[in-house]
Amino acid sequence: MSDITDNIVNFYTQQILPKLTVNLIYNTVNFTIRRGKYWRAPCPIHGGDNPTAFCINTETLAWSCFSHCGKGSVLAFVNGGIEPKGQQFIQVLHQLAQLVGINNSIFSTNKFLIKTHQNIAKNPTITKKLPLTFHQNTIQNNQISNSTSAQHPYKFDLSSTLKYYQEALPNSLGEQYLLWRNIPLEIAQAYGVGYAAFGKWLHKSRDWKWGRLVFPHQNPEGQIVNLYGRAVGSIEKVPKELRHDHLPGSKAYFNGQILKNNNQVFICEGSFDAISLIAAGYPNAIAIFGIHGWRWDWAYNTEKLIFALDADQAGEKWKDLARQACLRGKKVSFLTPESYGNKKDVNEAWIAGLLNVEI
Repeated sequence: MSDITDNIVNFYTQQILPKLTVNLIYNTVNFTIRRGKYWRAPCPIHGGDNPTAFCINTETLAWSCFSHCGKGSVLAFVNGGIEPKGQQFIQVLHQLAQLVGINNSIFSTNKFLIKTHQNIAKNPTITKKLPLTFHQNTIQNNQISNSTSAQHPYKFDLSSTLKYYQEALPNSLGEQYLLWRNIPLEIAQAYGVGYAAFGKWLHKSRDWKWGRLVFPHQNPEGQIVNLYGRAVGSIEKVPKELRHDHLPGSKAYFNGQILKNNNQVFICEGSFDAISLIAAGYPNAIAIFGIHGWRWDWAYNTEKLIFALDADQAGEKWKDLARQACLRGKKVSFLTPESYGNKKDVNEAWIAGLLNVEI
């Protein structure tokens, strides 16, 4: 290995790796099972809701996603699930150093960056020269641009980032897609929707060639907790594995702030179903991004829950949530297939002009 590669390996193994801990790395992951050294949670990389799909080994800090993402290293997790190369590799290593509080001069000199770029250009598989432990660790983080803030656990400010996306929405492919799904631009803007063009979505490995519509996750206080990106394009044109994406970390609800002062709420799993109900005149609609994201402590003011699910989706998990609501003294109802004019879901019915909500 060259001197520069030796420096990189030593910098990681001697200065960064010993400082990485489970609490530091996974502090925002909602682990549903903790048995011995193996902890499980919904996958924070692809935003899944299977509570056991994501697993870490608390001794090695290795991670695996059994439903979609495979397994990887610290670098891969920082880079959205894919081992970084080239400039991304440098950026991820720098992020790890910042996370553990190292302000090492190795990153502060143009000489180092120039040499590293040159070295990686000659040998793009440089990360394979790192010891095995380098590839057995992970971190709850995400690759971002250097211009973003370090206030958020993922080193960017969600409100500022969302504002940037919101400003990019008019006259974009995102606006065209909204109109195709019969959502007026002014409705989308009023509820905080933005657009991340190709190359601008923070979760770099989940980028999409036509960009993503960005919906904010909000808690009942209106605070932005996370961002959801829906790939622009029809179901036929967007691969299923790229269609939906959330930034790593905790989730909340789209339009979650309405929980604070509404005693009756429509519950959808998809953002387009919720915003379709809003466009139809029902502003008390939320999207919860998976049934496992429901929080009863956020619904203490809610007296009635109206489930607006896909026509084929009233399964046992949703029925169990409805039963829990009844046990808490809340009223429950489901929109029927007739409400959708026999279309698949709320948005399809809204597009077709067949949505008929009777409550």
